[in-house]
Amino acid sequence: LISLDFKVDEKGGQILCAVSGNALTTQEVVVIKKTRQVMLKEMFEKMAKPSMTCPVTGKRFKEKDVLELKKAATGYAASGEVQAKKYRHTLT
Repeated sequence: LISLDFKVDEKGGQILCAVSGNALTTQEVVVIKKTRQVMLKEMFEKMAKPSMTCPVTGKRFKEKDVLELKKAATGYAASGEVQAKKYRHTLT
């Protein structure tokens, strides 16, 4: 497991692309493990992949550091919403 840096819209509570600021809904989404930044795959292809440098942090990364996030699908038409919860580790 890795923790991710989600950019969240303060008004609507939606998760946003770290690069463009657009809401993440049904689009393809990737995360750069090394920098923990979540972004639209379209922005990744344009801004990060050509130079293999994170556009948010400026850190270089390798292809193995890129994960494509998949949304769960239920088979119903209303399954296009992306949800995330903040994980808080507890010692028991």
